[in-house]
Amino acid sequence: MTDQVLMDKSVTAGDLQDYKGAPVIKYMFPVYNPWSDVKVLPPAPPAFWTPKRDYVLRSTIYHESFWASAIYIAATKMASKSWEVEGDVSLRVKRAHELIDGVDFHGGWASFCLKQIRDFLTTDNGQFFEVIRAGRGGLNSQIIGLAHLDSARCSRTGDPDIPVVYRDRKNVEHEMHDYQVVSLADMPDPGETWNGVGFCAASRAYQQIVKQAAVEGYYYEKITGRSVKNIYFVNAYNEKQIQNALNSAKEEADQKGVVYYMGAVIVPVPGEKPVSVASVPLASLPEGWDRKQELDVTLLAYADAIGLDPQDLQPLTGQPLGTGAQSQVLDDKASGKGLATWPQSMAHALNWWVIPDMTTFLFVEKDLRDRQGEANYTKTEIEAQGIAVEKGITTGQQAMQYLVDKHIYPNEFIPTDMTPETDLSSDEKSDADDETPGAPQPEVQPEAQPAEEGPVIAQKEAADAALMIAQEMDAALKLAEEVRA
Repeated sequence: MTDQVLMDKSVTAGDLQDYKGAPVIKYMFPVYNPWSDVKVLPPAPPAFWTPKRDYVLRSTIYHESFWASAIYIAATKMASKSWEVEGDVSLRVKRAHELIDGVDFHGGWASFCLKQIRDFLTTDNGQFFEVIRAGRGGLNSQIIGLAHLDSARCSRTGDPDIPVVYRDRKNVEHEMHDYQVVSLADMPDPGETWNGVGFCAASRAYQQIVKQAAVEGYYYEKITGRSVKNIYFVNAYNEKQIQNALNSAKEEADQKGVVYYMGAVIVPVPGEKPVSVASVPLASLPEGWDRKQELDVTLLAYADAIGLDPQDLQPLTGQPLGTGAQSQVLDDKASGKGLATWPQSMAHALNWWVIPDMTTFLFVEKDLRDRQGEANYTKTEIEAQGIAVEKGITTGQQAMQYLVDKHIYPNEFIPTDMTPETDLSSDEKSDADDETPGAPQPEVQPEAQPAEEGPVIAQKEAADAALMIAQEMDAALKLAEEVRA
């Protein structure tokens, strides 16, 4: 399906602009973004929750480079995760794979994830994406595409049937049904009145972001000399003499290639006293200030807010070799916290609202340590079952059934499944085709009696009646014979 067809059926169709032969330079100017007006981060973000708050939170990456790098690392880490579509019907698996691979008008999964994660981490409103359908048949209409929606243009309504209203570039609002849009928020508020708005990583780390932005700004001005740091009061010289000396020094600095030469104001004090200088510092580092220690605290706060391993932001360099084990332990601990919940939430949303039955979308890890651990586990299970068979505890068929149930071998290895599964893991789906989310379920009909049961009962009753009649006739005949005698 072409991109134009997808866009025409998307709620973002109003955002499209046709090229009408205008000069190319017209399209070089950036589109206005409301959050770009945040010139300086306020000491505290606007009150929770308002759209203006998200404008400020979203702008944090433009004001603090370490925070911007942390968001980039987190986003690329999620966007680069491998994924698979599994299922028993090959055609459904193929179509589901093509749907995911062609998200965002065939922009690709990686680009789609980068946008989604950025909204997820830097806005309390969270991330949104559209489920584009072929027609107006509602939930039964075929899904033909997925597209990212700008969080700043999405308003949560609290209505389960129409959870989101999307506003396009022309300020036209579009009501979106629950089968047309999917939303995720970081740390959603439990209060019903907030309609699922969250408390994102930028909110959690905001004070550190503001402080680090101020520190970096101070260092920039200190190094470049773009602001006055000292005032010098000099007597015995007039202003013209001082200016001539500064010009001479500037010319000499230019010849030596010195670029930055500012940062001091010299005030002449008329008089005939001997030359003396008094300095008044206007900006200086606090006593005992340790920039590295302060940066370490900031990066740790960023890692905790996002849910990253601290070493993702600051690798252990120049440390003893013993920290290798420490790195592995920290990575294992970080695997179940913070940002690790995003893939699970995303997979659940896709499986519930997008992927058809009998197919499952899941993220997969390509880690060699995980593969080594899985190989060791498989070897242990096989050896244990081999010992059980040798000792006569189980048969070969039972051992194979056990290994299939543990997903060590595929189901095709056994002709008949003696222990059908009655449980599903978090990344598995039911195979029932009639359990589509939101689809009307068929009414449960009372169990019908077998068709032949009624005639059988009638025949039995007729036979009993005939026997009774025959017995009565036999008794009557005997009585008649006795009378004759």
